[in-house]
Amino acid sequence: MTWRLSSASTAFVKRKTRSDWVAHASRILASASSRSRTSPRRSQLGRDDTLTKIVSARRQNQHAGRVRYPESCKERGIAATNKQMKRIVPLVIAFCFLGSPLRADLPVKKVLTLEAAKKIAAAAEAEAKKRAATVVIVVVDDGGHLLLLERLDDTQVASVEVGIGKARTAAIFRRPSKVFEDQVRDGRVAALALPGATPLQGGVPIVFEGKVIGAIGVSGNTPQEDEDIAKVGAASAAAAIAN
Repeated sequence: MTWRLSSASTAFVKRKTRSDWVAHASRILASASSRSRTSPRRSQLGRDDTLTKIVSARRQNQHAGRVRYPESCKERGIAATNKQMKRIVPLVIAFCFLGSPLRADLPVKKVLTLEAAKKIAAAAEAEAKKRAATVVIVVVDDGGHLLLLERLDDTQVASVEVGIGKARTAAIFRRPSKVFEDQVRDGRVAALALPGATPLQGGVPIVFEGKVIGAIGVSGNTPQEDEDIAKVGAASAAAAIAN
């Protein structure tokens, strides 16, 4: 291979001495060596900076995720609560609207008090004494349960159970006990098998505002006299309750 130098290069070469060439070569070698040493370092520093940026970005993302995660949970919890409330509120409204008519439909029941029973028995007792009758006077509630029993002086003991039976029959069947006595007399013997029925005259229902609230039974004298005394007591019920 043949190298040709320009006139300027030839003049430059001619001016240089041997020592100049040695120094020039040394500078070239030193420069090459320094570049070979510094270049990998710069490359390594570049890679380190990139890794540092990546790690820092990941840490920031993780930190941001930790901060947002509870908020996202809270938001999901609020959404779930709102959904449940949307289901519950219509049920509550429906219950409120449906509950009132149900309560309004419940009937109001009149009951016979002990004070009123005493007044009714007192009216029957006065009628019995007027007739000089020796009787048992029984007042029961609408279920046939005993409220008051009076046995006048010299009245037979057997009339106690009979009087309770008459009053109970009039209360639970809501009609005078004479009805069943008449059925048996007319040949309907099956009336004797009615549960809780005492088919004997003398039991009368106590009626207030069109409802049977109890009954009074009288026993001890003739069937008709027993019923007449019971009717007087039953007739005084309205005044006894009002007072």
